[in-house]
Amino acid sequence: MAITIWPSHEAFDAWIATPYRDALTASEVHQAVSYRPITRYEVTGGYLNLPGLTIHDLAPEPPDMPRELS
Repeated sequence: MAITIWPSHEAFDAWIATPYRDALTASEVHQAVSYRPITRYEVTGGYLNLPGLTIHDLAPEPPDMPRELS
């Protein structure tokens, strides 16, 4: 899987439509990729704190239920 990040859909579309695209991607690395349909996602820009993500428990143990709810 390859992930690319572009500042906008318009910038990506302009790159796809450029007549120089084939010449720009004529490298061994690009030729080694099997291209499939593109899936686009809208994401929020910013920075990821990868060490912070690795220490954050995404599914913490639930707190004990109060006796009247159990």
